[in-house]
Amino acid sequence: MKDEYNFSTARREGDEFTIVDVAERTLVVQKEDRRKAALERLASLNWTLPPDYRFDRDEANR
Repeated sequence: MKDEYNFSTARREGDEFTIVDVAERTLVVQKEDRRKAALERLASLNWTLPPDYRFDRDEANR
């Protein structure tokens, strides 16, 4: 199974999981990586920022 996850030792608060299978009192879960999926969707658009673009966090939060 792709990206198997050791749920008992590697989870952190805020992590989201999908239950993939249940077998003999054992849950098989897969971590949902929404950030990675979003970045892949953006990359598939083949869109680029202007070369002189600079993100300003303060300006974005006004």
